[in-house]
Amino acid sequence: MSFLIPVVAEDLVAEAADMVEVDTLEGLQDAWQKEIEDRTNAMTKDLHQLAQEATAYMKQNAPWTDVTGNARASLYCKIDVQKNGPQVEGEYFSIDVEFGYDDTMCDYGDYLEESNGGNYAIVGPTANIYGPRIDDIVAKYWS
Repeated sequence: MSFLIPVVAEDLVAEAADMVEVDTLEGLQDAWQKEIEDRTNAMTKDLHQLAQEATAYMKQNAPWTDVTGNARASLYCKIDVQKNGPQVEGEYFSIDVEFGYDDTMCDYGDYLEESNGGNYAIVGPTANIYGPRIDDIVAKYWS
């Protein structure tokens, strides 16, 4: 008898099977789902921490002199992990990353990023710094 089991990585199924004594397909699927859930939760926690770090970095390193403080206060990094589950073949989660200015607090963020030859830009440079770190966190859990 053979079963087709969708996998994120071959070693993930082996790890799940090693974690519990599995003598049925259902047992393997349960162990596999728990491993995916645990890894996704840990990754999400690390990514949210990184988003907080990136936000703090932008606010501390924005290269302009504040007049109202609105632009600096509106800076943010948001990382959203959407758990798709096994119903989306091959995609167990998706990650949306957003660096920017909260438009309800500051409607001139684009101007700061693009004017004066980019001398006041902070969002783009921060994304360049933190983007690879996002990749590293994902790889930590899914390589």
